[in-house]
Amino acid sequence: MTNIRRPLLRGSLIGLLLVPTVFACLVVGSFFFGYRFITAHGTSMEPTLRDGDMIWVKNLDVADVKAGDIVTLHSSQGWMTHRVIDVQPIPQEGYLLVTKGDANWIPEESEVGADEAVPVSVARIPVAGHVVDFLGSMFGRALLIGITVTLVAIWLRRRRIAHGEKRKE
Repeated sequence: MTNIRRPLLRGSLIGLLLVPTVFACLVVGSFFFGYRFITAHGTSMEPTLRDGDMIWVKNLDVADVKAGDIVTLHSSQGWMTHRVIDVQPIPQEGYLLVTKGDANWIPEESEVGADEAVPVSVARIPVAGHVVDFLGSMFGRALLIGITVTLVAIWLRRRRIAHGEKRKE
């Protein structure tokens, strides 16, 4: 029985420490190359994006945005992620991006300055946004720290017991 529990405990501990570390490296490393992660909220982009999906975006100059791109823009209701259906240049001002959610009927227009960057979707990670939002909450961080401390304590105790048994022999 102990032969099964030890690898399970070790694997859990390594996984619990390795997964957040790899994810943090991915987030930080991506940031240096102009990428970042955004959590999709709402149902306006279903079935392409679902509520809680994580979107990996790259900031592009507004001049490089084209119809069909999925962009995240600030609107009067907050941040929205929609598909670009038309890009119209506005002389000496910038561009008018006409966007629409895949599940919406009515398009929306957003003026973007010529010197502004627009987050354009590169990839989607299903459900990961909910996980990241939870781990970003105070309760999620406390739970992650608590589980890590508990697993380390169990691992150290078992190790000490195993070394104590070897000394008795």
